[in-house]
Parts: sequence; structure tokens; C-alpha cells
Amino acid sequence: MTRSEQVITLVEKARRQQSGVREILEEAQSGKIYDVYCVPSGDQVSVIFFDVTDILEYEKRQEERVRNLYREVIYSVTQGKLLLVEQKEIELLKTGVYISSHPILTKTDVASCRRQVQEVLESRPLPSKVRYNILLGTSEAVTNVLKHATEGQMSLYMVGDHLRIFVSDNGSGIDLSELPRTTLMAGYSTKHSAGWGFYLLLKVMDRIVLSTSSQGTTIMLEINLVDAPEKAATDNITTLKEGNVHYA
Repeated sequence: MTRSEQVITLVEKARRQQSGVREILEEAQSGKIYDVYCVPSGDQVSVIFFDVTDILEYEKRQEERVRNLYREVIYSVTQGKLLLVEQKEIELLKTGVYISSHPILTKTDVASCRRQVQEVLESRPLPSKVRYNILLGTSEAVTNVLKHATEGQMSLYMVGDHLRIFVSDNGSGIDLSELPRTTLMAGYSTKHSAGWGFYLLLKVMDRIVLSTSSQGTTIMLEINLVDAPEKAATDNITTLKEGNVHYA
């Protein structure tokens, strides 16, 4: 549909409803973006165009600057354990041996996802403490999908001795302004944050890669299954308990 056809549709809608209509239109050929207002007055409809291309481009650049700043700070504070990336970057991490996937739609899927991870862990000589914490981390990530989105998916990959657990959702994402506190402060919670769960995942996993936007969130949990027993022996982390880890 051309821009003229889109405007005609809006004009007809405004005339039919006898109320103002507003729409953002993008011109395919030029790439221009317009904020269009249609204001009816009897049989007449006034059409007002605002070219917002430059404004939106400026806002996009500002958001990228802020995102890069958060990315650098979070990466530094967590000593490289937590990395904020774009969705296309996290997709590149789905390498190695693909194991399985499972949809996340209902509460029963939490247990199903956990069982899939457990099957992988049972093939390795892992201490029960390590196995339990990995399974708990899986449950937390999957449960978060049900709390803040309508659906999602978990996928498992093995890259050498590293298990990568990808959990994605179609929610509204984590606000950038909340991201440092959401991911780094123990017990910090908003209705969109991961609260204690995210903070403790940093202790359990070797690396966490996060992509979040208004289109949804994807988190990758990675742990070296060879080094995990040695890590458990030297860490002062006590075994996590279900009741002490929660999502907002």
C-alpha cells in the first residue's frame, strides 16, 4: 500500500468515526517516517503531516549510546560474566551440538524443561550441589517467561564441555534504566525484573548473555561442566533453595 493509499484509508476512518485518527506512516521508497493526524469536521477531514524521521533517528542513536554504556559497565562490574548484546548477536551463540528445544506455555513446561537439562547433566559426573543449582537456574529462567510473557522457548546446545541454555520470551523486555539494578542488586525487584533469581544466576553460571528489547528477552546461561565440580569445591556458595529465589 502506497503512502497516498494509507492516508486515504485514515481519512475514511476519521470521517466514518467522526473522531481524530493518528498513525505513524513510513514511506517505503524514501524511508521517511511521518506522524499523521486526520481531524474530521462534518464531511471534511483535515490531514496534518509531521516528518519525524530525524527525531526518531536521533532517539535511536541516543538509545544505542545508552545501551553501549550499560553494556560496558555491567560487563566490567561482573568481570565479564554478564554481557548485554543485540538479538542477532545472541543467535550467533547457538553453535556446537544442538540437543533439544521445548516451548514454554504453561506451568507444566517448567518441569519439562528442567527434565531436559537434567538428562544432559546425568551424563556427567557432577556433584549433586552443582546439578541442583543448574536445574534451579533453569527453573528460574523458564518461570520468568510465564510471569512476564505469554510464551517462550528453551533450547539446549553443547559447545565442547560448555552447556548453553537459551531461554527466550515475547514479553516487553527489561527497561534499560532498570537493567543495572535488575541484574546486579540482590533482592531488587520490579514487576519486570528477575529479582533474586538473576543475581544468584551470576553465582551459579560461568557466563550469562542477555538480549532484551520491546520485542522480548533472550537469556543464555552457560556453564563449563568439566570445571563445575572444581568450582563447587572452591566456592563458598551454599546450595540455593527454591524458597529463597523468586521473580518479582
